[in-house]
Amino acid sequence: MFSGEVADPDSGPRNPFIENTMMIGSLIIALIFFKYVPILVAKGTLGVPPAEAERAGIELLNASMAWSAVEGLVKIILIIGYMLTIRAIFREIRRVFQYHGAEHKTINAYEAGVPLTVNDIEAYPTFHPRCGTSFMFAVILFSLLFAMMFPLITWWIAGDPRLALKIWVRLILHIIFLPIISAFGYEFIRLTARLNPNGLVMRFLTWPGRFFQKITALEPERDMLEVALVSMRHAMGIENPEPEKDISSAP
Repeated sequence: MFSGEVADPDSGPRNPFIENTMMIGSLIIALIFFKYVPILVAKGTLGVPPAEAERAGIELLNASMAWSAVEGLVKIILIIGYMLTIRAIFREIRRVFQYHGAEHKTINAYEAGVPLTVNDIEAYPTFHPRCGTSFMFAVILFSLLFAMMFPLITWWIAGDPRLALKIWVRLILHIIFLPIISAFGYEFIRLTARLNPNGLVMRFLTWPGRFFQKITALEPERDMLEVALVSMRHAMGIENPEPEKDISSAP
């Protein structure tokens, strides 16, 4: 909404009711598809272990781990399917993903210390380890790890570990722990900034992000690189925000 206002300041007054309704509706849809549906699939696929008291503890923990794995897999499938679908259907979204790739190329060049010209940044990759797409995967990963421990949480809070495999209780726990899970994902992304980008550890930690960014950070056109350069110069407070013209980029 903010970027839309900057791009078109004369678009007219905003309608808070419509904006808030759209925002709430989007949140509800996201919770249904990326929280509720994975839990339903996990329950339908794996079921709930028997209720014998002497077996409930370890079986519930194992069941929660299995549920978490299925939930994580379903979330990944839904997110990949969603991104591929909107990229294929909407030409504008594909262009947004190309601008995303231009942004990454520009940041990679800036961090490498090379001159910020179209020719210089064009050779850099569209992958960047501290991308929002990689952050999204990190949130899914930590969500999976937290969800495995839900029986211990319900046992500690209510004295009943079986509550962790009730759909609505599990959904509420996912929502409650989302800020904490997001914080872990954010710190994970910050950690990757301190590692050798070409090291084996870094490659192992970032390969899921590399895969996801094949979908969301596409190879840009040259004019997109020029836009990314201007944006970078403005964002970093660099003098002369207009990109240096390369002879090869002239019309």
